[in-house]
Amino acid sequence: MTDGMLFVGLGNPDKEYAGTRHNLGRDVMRLFEAKGLDMALVSFFYPATFMNDSGTAVADRLRYLRLEPRRLLVAHDDAELLLGTMRLECGGSARGHNGIRSVIAALGTPDFNRLRLGVGRPPAGEDMHNFVLGQFSEEERKVVAETTQQACEELEQFVRKAGTKI
Repeated sequence: MTDGMLFVGLGNPDKEYAGTRHNLGRDVMRLFEAKGLDMALVSFFYPATFMNDSGTAVADRLRYLRLEPRRLLVAHDDAELLLGTMRLECGGSARGHNGIRSVIAALGTPDFNRLRLGVGRPPAGEDMHNFVLGQFSEEERKVVAETTQQACEELEQFVRKAGTKI
């Protein structure tokens, strides 16, 4: 499958984490996959490991599919971006994201595609750990719903530009 692509949605596997900020990448990727577009050369993967230990599972799946890291796209939450913003880019540092740090370490390179989905910073006095593992407020969910649709459109365009059948 050397012409294919691997799309990974990072998040935590347990039900208690469903709908949390930290699972936004996983949630967006699942919604994109559910659109049912004809993407014969795109494989979707949701590691059964916790976010911070995702790297080995992602690297193993990439090797199994015989794909180079440049054929990988990882969707993940990003506290450095404001809620409702996103960036699709290739390479760069982990920017403090332990799940991305794990993927970089397992692949031995930072040169893979990322869909960074903004969740914003915690309010004053709240620590990052509790913030990213927390649920979105009702108001935030409205923003997330809109951003999710935009992210799905970005992913569709990415696949088309990459020359993969869609």
